[in-house]
Amino acid sequence: MIFNSVHGRLDDSPQPFSDTNGFGAGYVSLDKNGDAVTPALTQIPSGPHSITAAYSGDNSFNSSVDSSPINFTISKVATTTVLTVQQSPQSLQLTATVSASSSGSPPSGLITFSNGSTVLTTAFLGNGTTSNGSAQSTATFDGTQLPPGQYVLSASYPGDTNFLVSNSAATTLNLIADFTVADRGITSQTVTAGQTASYVNDIGVTPFSGFSSTVALSCTVPAQATTCSVNPTSLSTAAGPNIASVMVTTKSRTSAAFWKPLETDPPPFNLPPWAAAAGILLGMTLWGRSLTRQRWQARIFALFVLSMVFAIGCGGGSTPITPPPPLPNSGTPVGTYTIVVTGTASTSTGTVTHTTNLALVVQ
Repeated sequence: MIFNSVHGRLDDSPQPFSDTNGFGAGYVSLDKNGDAVTPALTQIPSGPHSITAAYSGDNSFNSSVDSSPINFTISKVATTTVLTVQQSPQSLQLTATVSASSSGSPPSGLITFSNGSTVLTTAFLGNGTTSNGSAQSTATFDGTQLPPGQYVLSASYPGDTNFLVSNSAATTLNLIADFTVADRGITSQTVTAGQTASYVNDIGVTPFSGFSSTVALSCTVPAQATTCSVNPTSLSTAAGPNIASVMVTTKSRTSAAFWKPLETDPPPFNLPPWAAAAGILLGMTLWGRSLTRQRWQARIFALFVLSMVFAIGCGGGSTPITPPPPLPNSGTPVGTYTIVVTGTASTSTGTVTHTTNLALVVQ
């Protein structure tokens, strides 16, 4: 809102203007045309106002007062209140935002957060901003510790001297007592096989919505010859969040035994079967010259059997010596493994289980 006061001579002395309804008075200097122009009066509160202007005079001119004040009324500005619910496994945050089309001060005062007709809390509006003809302020409420149950949440703004009352739409929310299991910053460890990976005070168990049961903790790791443990194995949440540590013990790998064949005697002389048979026949001929026919035939048969046995024995080769199988690798193999930490609790609605993962790198 801008007011002009026109005068008959050029004078740059400040000229007063005032509001009869408590807005106060101010001074504006005359310009070269004899006009006193106020800046935009964006801070005038709502309600009826009567603005007058006066000339204070100078060495040549007497003072004068405008006998025809400007009367006007500033109405309160309509507002809009929006309730936003931000829920995560760790928290519940309610935010009420009051907005208005205004170039003046942003909305101020208290916001009431309610569950149906029951008041949960009140909070002052803050973080007020005004930009491009729009003003807004916000108020927040941390509802993390609300007990479990069904809620119908709303936020109400009672208004102030410049802004009207507004209420948010209702938001339905079902809070269930629960807990979370999460790492507290140590997400990975690298060790050499045979060492222990320590995730000290790295597992956090956080209750919310009134959860107070004891949480049993365990862990698994899919690595050969590797063990995983949690300390302590259970945590109480009655007093709030609690922490535990995880230890993963790996096993060094065994080296394959170096095999060297044993020294052996030279292989025996192998007589070919045809040579053995020829030798026996020759001996039989020489031996049988002086024998009768019957004895000669009997000896031929005996020498034949002997030659076959000798040929079979001489014809076989030596058995090759094979190395023993390698020793099994009983240590933790090289690789990257996922450790699964599990938290389990018994509640009135049944068993609740949550997990979180850690990384283990074995070199």
